[in-house]
Amino acid sequence: MERMHLNFRITDDRSEIDRDTVYRLLKDTYWASERSMDEMNSVIDNSICISVFDGAAQVAFGRVLTDKAVFAWIGDLIVDPEYRSRGIGKAIMSFIQDHPEVPDSGQTLGTKDAHGLYEKFGFKRVEYMRK
Repeated sequence: MERMHLNFRITDDRSEIDRDTVYRLLKDTYWASERSMDEMNSVIDNSICISVFDGAAQVAFGRVLTDKAVFAWIGDLIVDPEYRSRGIGKAIMSFIQDHPEVPDSGQTLGTKDAHGLYEKFGFKRVEYMRK
């Protein structure tokens, strides 16, 4: 699946992921800063991944872990700081909502700081237990 948002190309083609860029972006987050490159590669290999490109440069990433029937966990949505405030996060969420392998119901995610973005897509604030 592929679409455009402004001049940015959004795709779920895992072969196009710039893993070094995604690793660098995730290293600066509160939720994935301690992941190793091996863990990140496993995450990518076992998820539906959404990449956003400005030309050849990867500028954003998100992923969905799903059984493709009733459950989907949206995670690791990250936009390069230089590309924020251009609607890219919303475009990724819209892409996920339209993806044929992501169920319409049973979607969940966790965030500490992006409630406003996700509430626009019908998500409700819920506290999750973590080990």
